[in-house]
Formats: sequence, structure tokens, C-alpha cells
Amino acid sequence: MENEISSKSTGVVVATRGSVVDVRFEENLPSINSVVKTGKKLEIILV
Repeated sequence: MENEISSKSTGVVVATRGSVVDVRFEENLPSINSVVKTGKKLEIILV
């Protein structure tokens, strides 16, 4: 059985530089090594 911790933090991608993505979060920061999903349908996954 796989455990999944689900907490959502909403942020905005403010810049990309090569493989580095700069995301600004107004409230809660996601934990380190969290998966970040972006795109209109959350179809882009950043790990």
C-alpha cells in the first residue's frame, strides 16, 4: 500500500532558467521534493 500526503499549495511560475523553475508561493510552501504540477489542466509535472 502506498501512502500519499496531499496538501495543496498554490503558486505562480515567475521565471525559468534552463532546468531551474522559480515559483512564488503566497502562503504555504510545499515540502522539499514535492511534485509541482502546472499548465491549464495541470498536465505539466515538475519533479
